[in-house]
Amino acid sequence: MDNIMIHDESFEEIKETAAALDMSVEEYFLHLHKKNRSLKCALFTDGDDFKNFVHSYQQLTDRLFHFKNKLVDDTLTKEDYEMISAIIDLLNLTTSDSFVLAQIYEIFKMKQKDPISPIQVPEA
Repeated sequence: MDNIMIHDESFEEIKETAAALDMSVEEYFLHLHKKNRSLKCALFTDGDDFKNFVHSYQQLTDRLFHFKNKLVDDTLTKEDYEMISAIIDLLNLTTSDSFVLAQIYEIFKMKQKDPISPIQVPEA
């Protein structure tokens, strides 16, 4: 690896983070590079498709939230409601992190039979 000039305190933080993840500093930098590349590829190469993916993903999480509230009135036990609430909270967290969304989008593209087909959101 070529020498990179990093302030000593920052490099110590990087080394600590890499060690906590059981990675070398080089592996950690490569991991960050891949995450950044995923985001930039999604934004700059697949801009419109990524935008549509994010919109559909958010629609699905919104629909799930409304579905959960409807089920409460019908059949959910307290334990089922808490489990579904935890899942929805986790999904909502992913919508606020562009790096996570870019990675989900990348996986979604790889799993799709039709590479340009969006997430199918059923009508309400």
